[in-house]
Amino acid sequence: MPIRTAKYLWLACISLLLFNACKAPRRVSTVESPTLKTSKSFFEGVERQALTFHTLTARTRFSIWWGGNNEMSSRVDLKMVKDSAFQFSIQPLFGLEVARIEFGRDTLKAMDRMNRQYLVAAYDDLKQDVPLAFNFYNLQALFTNRIFEPGRRALTAARYGRFHLAQRDGAMEAYIRDALRLLYVFRADGDEKLLNTSISLPNAGFRLKWAYSDFQRTEGGTPFPMQMDVSLNNQAKAIAGAGITFSRLQTDIPLRMDFPIPANYKRVGLADLLKLLKPKV
Repeated sequence: MPIRTAKYLWLACISLLLFNACKAPRRVSTVESPTLKTSKSFFEGVERQALTFHTLTARTRFSIWWGGNNEMSSRVDLKMVKDSAFQFSIQPLFGLEVARIEFGRDTLKAMDRMNRQYLVAAYDDLKQDVPLAFNFYNLQALFTNRIFEPGRRALTAARYGRFHLAQRDGAMEAYIRDALRLLYVFRADGDEKLLNTSISLPNAGFRLKWAYSDFQRTEGGTPFPMQMDVSLNNQAKAIAGAGITFSRLQTDIPLRMDFPIPANYKRVGLADLLKLLKPKV
């Protein structure tokens, strides 16, 4: 190899290494909370650390398991317009969409391209049997690492007093119950980064935990958890869970949200779609 060519290759390699080093994730560590804080300082601190956005896009990897022996993993592209709707485009191979799910303020939509069927259902209809206070805005908060009040659109300063604060194992915890006596616990570190949210019915042994880790600073400097782990337990036994890994997170870029349903697709109910997740015997 000519000396000049080798020199250029070395320069290219060094430039690539430097570029990757500059682009390396700015990870943020967690710290202990040394003292019990007032409601005002705690909630204001958590709000300062929360991601501010109008639109959000990300590439994610969902790994879902249930029933002990059932597991699936897929690339999922996320699009979100704050307080309006968010979509998941499920793309197992080569960027080809096999399903799309949209959570709107009042309606759930799902489209199964493999079986040419779709679902459109109002949340009020889905909650007839179990009238949970949990709503669209609460689900949005789980995916964006925010504290929320069950059944309400946003947490305001006038509502801080409805929560109880406690310090446990070097972290701050905020507690609140809804009308059905479900217990919501939000746990944050000394920098007011939300570390996990749990929803439980202690007497029944039910618990949903949504944990946040691998915090990295976004372009705006906000720490955001690039890893989320969800677990569902019943009577201390894990019955389902999911791991969500984020990459290519972008905020406030022009975003088009659509949900075109082909005319030849069949409309089905939620139970019909859930049958697809049952293990084949």
